[in-house]
Amino acid sequence: MVVSEAVSNMRSKVYLSPKLWYVRVNVIEAQDLIPSDKSRNPEVSVKVSLGNQFLRTRVSQSKTINPMWNEDLMLVAVEPFEEPLVLTVEDRFGPNKDEVLGRCVIPLQIVQRGMDHKPVNTRWFNLEKHVVVEGEKKET
Repeated sequence: MVVSEAVSNMRSKVYLSPKLWYVRVNVIEAQDLIPSDKSRNPEVSVKVSLGNQFLRTRVSQSKTINPMWNEDLMLVAVEPFEEPLVLTVEDRFGPNKDEVLGRCVIPLQIVQRGMDHKPVNTRWFNLEKHVVVEGEKKET
């Protein structure tokens, strides 16, 4: 009798498993970047972050203000998509010396979902650069 009483008082635990999505970011190119030092060819890469995941493209072989990569980066997102995808374009001056040329924040809710093997449309995103002038944050 004690055993049946113990079984009747047990509660089952329900674990909700979040729905995971692979996010493939294909960094194709950038146009009309404005480096602060115009006397040298920029060494530009793109840092992609989603939550606590960080990936980086290689430095573009075309060392111009119109760099090209055509590089795929894979991240994992959890529904509901609360964390945005952040792309930061950086110019490398030397070891551990990077200058942010611009960044864009993309909410995952606006990203086209690929449920099959059809190609996903490419999109251009504008970069923003925040500059601090006389203690005020200005956007360019």
